[in-house]
Amino acid sequence: MRAYEFLSERQLDEGGDADVIRYNSEIGVLVAFAGITAGDSDPTKKAFDDGNYDSALGDPNDPESVQKIHSHVNKFLIKGVYSTSEFKRWIGIGKEMYRRVNADVTKIGRDGMPTQFGWVGGSNAGPVADIEFIDNRLSGISLKGEGGITLSNMSPKHLGLIGERKVDIVQFYTKTQGNINAFVNLKKRCMIAVMKEAIAEPGVEKKYKSSGRSIVFNKETSDFNIVGKSKKQYNNWTSKDILAGSVKNADWQRVFGDWFQENFHGSDGEVKKLMKPVATAVSNSFTKTIRDHLANDENLKSVLQIEDLPYYYANDNKLYFVPEFKPGSLEAKSVTYMDADGTGQKWKLTVGHISAEPEDCATVEIYIRWRNGMFESNATASAQNLENAEGMAWIEVSA
Repeated sequence: MRAYEFLSERQLDEGGDADVIRYNSEIGVLVAFAGITAGDSDPTKKAFDDGNYDSALGDPNDPESVQKIHSHVNKFLIKGVYSTSEFKRWIGIGKEMYRRVNADVTKIGRDGMPTQFGWVGGSNAGPVADIEFIDNRLSGISLKGEGGITLSNMSPKHLGLIGERKVDIVQFYTKTQGNINAFVNLKKRCMIAVMKEAIAEPGVEKKYKSSGRSIVFNKETSDFNIVGKSKKQYNNWTSKDILAGSVKNADWQRVFGDWFQENFHGSDGEVKKLMKPVATAVSNSFTKTIRDHLANDENLKSVLQIEDLPYYYANDNKLYFVPEFKPGSLEAKSVTYMDADGTGQKWKLTVGHISAEPEDCATVEIYIRWRNGMFESNATASAQNLENAEGMAWIEVSA
């Protein structure tokens, strides 16, 4: 649930920490909505902290709900995350957002403007909305965006891709002839390449990208020391030990995935070629599985983040009204593999009303990548870069 600037195209440089963007934006917008509703035309964080807007927060039927909201704010908007300038900027964005939502509900007659608001409190699960409308049929506002419109970050199982614990989902689906696994073979070739680099410079800690994982070759003992997550040590491993561990993802394997990703776009193209057998395998197996899975209404609803209640979606420069889910109204027209020029794999999902022609439908990019570390953690999935949102019945709310 990343949130980006609502009015301009400037994106904050995260420096690798999405929390700064997420919590200053979500809570900043909450303060704006609650403050305006409580009668303050120029809301501030201090007034929110002092309880001046409590009348517009929480569920009136739950006396502890206001306290829970403040508790969640204090838990997540901590030192190193809270930014005075960003928070103030997002209050301003929230004020403009309030104006647009108010104009929309008044114009369309959507039960009037809500007067009680809540916050999801850092949760990545549950309702789509980050800012909750408690006393209104509208669910609330979902604040997300990474340049394009991101609908959901999810597990591959939401696409019907179900595998085996600790076995990468890509590996699970890439068995080839002779029971040779394309993903394991890729991993082994990366391991061999990294070990060769380490052997060429004994005693030198080899690191790739910026994850902090490393490997060093011990010339005296002809083995390797590897540093994994949280500086965990794996010492005196032979090349045979390392290659034998390739059949399941593990913390210590991150350094090899980092090497692959860092060198993927090398000028000679040799590292990129290592991915080709994997891409060929998933382009066939994943495509059919995803297509069959999204033929089900509930599965499609989950991926597209459509709820049983309508809500608003806001990204860096747009605001949409997202209508509630209606069984049988939308369908996945096609799922097409895209030849992605990167270590992740992409598919184009075309979705629209059951009677619509494909050219009038929306398109969504299904992206499967190693967000939490290649070879360390299982691949993750997202539905992103929504185009022609109107093709799946979203309504843009004008400025």
